[in-house]
Amino acid sequence: MMKATTAKALTATNAFYFLVFAIVAIILMYVLNITTTFSIQGTGTNEVWESLDVAIENFLMRSETPPGDLSNEEIEEITIFYNDGIEFSNDPDEPCQKLKLLGLKKIDKWIHQFRNRVFTVDKIKEIMQIGSRYVYSHPSGSNFTRIVHPDGTSIIVDFVNCIIWQVAPAHFKF
Repeated sequence: MMKATTAKALTATNAFYFLVFAIVAIILMYVLNITTTFSIQGTGTNEVWESLDVAIENFLMRSETPPGDLSNEEIEEITIFYNDGIEFSNDPDEPCQKLKLLGLKKIDKWIHQFRNRVFTVDKIKEIMQIGSRYVYSHPSGSNFTRIVHPDGTSIIVDFVNCIIWQVAPAHFKF
């Protein structure tokens, strides 16, 4: 009984030290990156520390911000998008005027991905309008198009079947 309690205490202590180490490492990465950046530009020490404060504040705000929550209207719009599709374009040169979300994923998974990846149907419409398009060929012979918004978010579209396969945040690894 005493050994189990000691093991739990050691595990908790190790977790605490790991957390402290991780925080120190992150702060050092910011210090080194910002110091290098500003020393190259030839700015003063005060500006480095002010920028460090801003960088740490931005990092903490990012890490404390939970994924966006969807309103009932947004969930309803995603459900319509999933079941019936939504018209995106009246342009006759566009391969699909109406797109649907991939039916192989259940609606709950799509809603979860929209929430966690901070996507909305309006965001997809915006990506369709202003995004850069890159065509990829799958080994099966299918072609897919990745449409990338200037902010880095993207969608994967199958223009043959008029289906959106994926919504991806800027940091998403394909």
